[in-house]
Amino acid sequence: MPNTGRGDLTGITNEAHVIWVPTGYNSNSPPLSGGFTYDNQSFSSLGITPGTYEWTWGTGTHADSFTLDIIAPAAVPEPASFAVLAMGLAGLGMVLRTRRA
Repeated sequence: MPNTGRGDLTGITNEAHVIWVPTGYNSNSPPLSGGFTYDNQSFSSLGITPGTYEWTWGTGTHADSFTLDIIAPAAVPEPASFAVLAMGLAGLGMVLRTRRA
């Protein structure tokens, strides 16, 4: 179960061929959007592969689709990267200081 959620409550299952949308939702309404947060979990521990998944059904005027975007979090720089950056900036500062003197 997610720890927090935001936006529209939606869902889909392939096994039962069920789609959940808010009560009274009309396909001609603006697109639904929402998200969930799972504390202390990784995509791997949840059995999820980041990517875009799309389900479509129906034909003609009865065609519809459901798109699920699973977005991987941005990479966090390692502490060693910060140390290298700090040393580079310090070296640059020393060079600039010696040029002014």
